[in-house]
Amino acid sequence: MAALKDRLKTHFVKAEMPKVFTPEELETALRQKLTPEEPQLAVNPLRCNEAMKKWAKDLAGDSSDDMEKARRLFNGLQHKPTSELSPGLRTAERVFRDWSDPKAVFSCEEFAFLYIALAREVHLNAFYVLVTRDSNGNPVVHACAGLFVGGQALLVDPSYGWFGVPHQEYLFENDLQTLALYLGQSHDVNTVKLAIKLSPDSAIPYFNLAQNLARTNDLHGARQALDAGLKLDSKSWLALCGQGVVAAAEHNWIEARSFLNRSLSINPNFGSSRFVLAEVLLQQNAPLEAREQFRKYLQGPTTPREAIAAYEAIARIDQALPEVSSQPTGADVDVIGSK
Repeated sequence: MAALKDRLKTHFVKAEMPKVFTPEELETALRQKLTPEEPQLAVNPLRCNEAMKKWAKDLAGDSSDDMEKARRLFNGLQHKPTSELSPGLRTAERVFRDWSDPKAVFSCEEFAFLYIALAREVHLNAFYVLVTRDSNGNPVVHACAGLFVGGQALLVDPSYGWFGVPHQEYLFENDLQTLALYLGQSHDVNTVKLAIKLSPDSAIPYFNLAQNLARTNDLHGARQALDAGLKLDSKSWLALCGQGVVAAAEHNWIEARSFLNRSLSINPNFGSSRFVLAEVLLQQNAPLEAREQFRKYLQGPTTPREAIAAYEAIARIDQALPEVSSQPTGADVDVIGSK
């Protein structure tokens, strides 16, 4: 009850409004940073179609008060389930398209994209916000919407179910930075490289590029991307995870294990570090420890590919160690979809 009562409170936060891009200004910025062929690959996740514009106006109703319009939009997005991950990162338009699907589950970022797109159609100053420490003080990689209303800033977070949530560490992003963060999460190497061109001062796309290249065994490219990211951020759990993934790809098992354990000591809920650590432990001939890490991984947000790999690894370990095969394998853990 105390937690529910807290969510009824609207907290304002300290923030400066990012640069506002008109569609023409954003297009000009893309042309300046990309080659003539590349802007068509840079899909704007905040784009709004005519049906969405009508929905935004219907949700906001006849209110002329910006705070009331913002709250009505928030209430309109509250009945859909959320997860930290979802099956494919969707733009605001794709989220809107899937909204009528009763089985659809949306990630925090997808909720943020949709809310921002709708809010702008009813003339609210809405922006993407990257959250690195949430209202409970937990380290996260999380997204929500940020609003500027009456000279004050607040965070609107449909996935947390909180209008005016007091997240502790966050960064309001302009549309160019938002586009870079969106593209930087792709598993396609060339798409991530576009993100780096658009926002070269952000470490996250470099770490994602390093991990993508490591998976394709381009170890030289992975190390270059990792080193570039570490110049911007060398201490976060993301940086430590990136170092662990690249070290594992290089078969430096001891170094990889050290980096991944350090990543998890900062953020125990970071699934990527947990999964790779389990794989490293298998390589170090520590099956029981590996099985424990795979089980812990399955208890949090997972990706479909890694979840299947974790179940299969647990089954192989149990088969090789029949004396403990009767113990729970984590098969009753719900698997959450992935972006």
